[in-house]
Amino acid sequence: MYTIIKKYFKTHFPDFFIRARNFKDQTKIEINTLKQVGILRILKQFIGSKKKWKIELPLQKSLRLKLDIESLEVFCKQIKNFKEGGHTYYFPPHSVEISSLKDIIPYGPRKFGAKIIKHKGGIDKSFVAPNKACKSYELFSPSHKDLLLVHNLFFNLKMGPRLYDIEEIQFQNGDIHVAYIMEHIDGKIAAQAKCENFIQDIKKLEAENLIKLINWNGYEDMDFVCPECNGNLIYDSHSKSPKYVDLQNFSLGNYYNYLKKIALEASEASHFGQKSYLMGGKYLYQEIPGLNLTAKRSPSERFKVLKKLLIESNITLENKFIIDVGCNLGLMGAQYLKEGAAWLHGFDFPQVVPYAEKVLLSIGCTRFSLTGIKLSKEVSLKKHLSMQLKGCVISYLAIRGHIGWIEELSDIPWEFMIYEGHENEDLEMNKNFLKELNKIKPCHVLTDGWISDANSAPRYIAILKAKQ
Repeated sequence: MYTIIKKYFKTHFPDFFIRARNFKDQTKIEINTLKQVGILRILKQFIGSKKKWKIELPLQKSLRLKLDIESLEVFCKQIKNFKEGGHTYYFPPHSVEISSLKDIIPYGPRKFGAKIIKHKGGIDKSFVAPNKACKSYELFSPSHKDLLLVHNLFFNLKMGPRLYDIEEIQFQNGDIHVAYIMEHIDGKIAAQAKCENFIQDIKKLEAENLIKLINWNGYEDMDFVCPECNGNLIYDSHSKSPKYVDLQNFSLGNYYNYLKKIALEASEASHFGQKSYLMGGKYLYQEIPGLNLTAKRSPSERFKVLKKLLIESNITLENKFIIDVGCNLGLMGAQYLKEGAAWLHGFDFPQVVPYAEKVLLSIGCTRFSLTGIKLSKEVSLKKHLSMQLKGCVISYLAIRGHIGWIEELSDIPWEFMIYEGHENEDLEMNKNFLKELNKIKPCHVLTDGWISDANSAPRYIAILKAKQ
């Protein structure tokens, strides 16, 4: 009888039938959302603090390099070819290549510059050393963590160089200095008009309360006097645009709104997502650190479960190179970087990758690279990877059901894989999927379990060890 009535309404009242069907489907989504997420989590997005980003960002864990050199002074005498500023020594790529800094980012770009801070202290200290004549200056001077976000902001806006990492360098005498590993900008002094326009763009960012100028002399300081800007503004010969290379004059203003804007733009481009009125309409697929926006999945909750499995398997991600297949917006990869991974390379659709880059930069990640590619069983990952792959880690989360097992996994010398299945797949199904993987690359399960986070039903997860 139900089938007959349904067919009648579908034939004679098609518009009503479509609306009724959509209402039924949406009601089902809302009920499932309420059951899975819970009322407290739903309310959190409307009442949370806008200062959350100050607590959680930058997300990426800083690393430390120990050098077999007595001190920074001895290092400078050995290299010689560098530029000295008021607070820093800058070593261009040709100087880095002949020094012990050449392997400071073993999986990143081969050519980079290194800016080392003169005064001692780790990443939590301010960029500028305390001024004895002006005690309050230390209070306003941004920390290196703040400046990491400032650097990424300027790069996102195409106004500054790419920052690859901020690391602590420890010398034999115990001194610790912070090093900025960054893209080297080749170019010349910008033309007067281009310089003036660029300074106006900076002022607009300050007017929007996105950044704050903390230089005591304001824009009258020589760092902003065109066209030289004290050597801080360079017309990049590669991008054909001005880049501001020394950003210690800035701190962040209302970063929450900028972060939210990036998140919502990325949500539109991401190939996953859902609509729920309880969740405020169309909502993110993955939660973004620093925001109170709810999402279908929570990378931080997922990683808590994964970390337990890693500990049970006696495996660490520290200093590992990770290949993230189907990285989406890169937020699980960000959790790997938070755990101390040395470098992350993510693969996803070409239309998603630009937004993944913006999201990762906006939450304070730098040690990553991305490739936009149509993923399939036959795709080659290796041709996009120029770094050493031996001992790498494969992240294969909720992607197998979309593309199957990539055949090239047999040729990549991965050490272990972090695997996650899909909703509505039981244990027997996943065991069969892993048997299929074994035909490509012999491996075994070190430990496994189930994960259910945010608005996602339980999924099978496992840590797989490749047989060497």
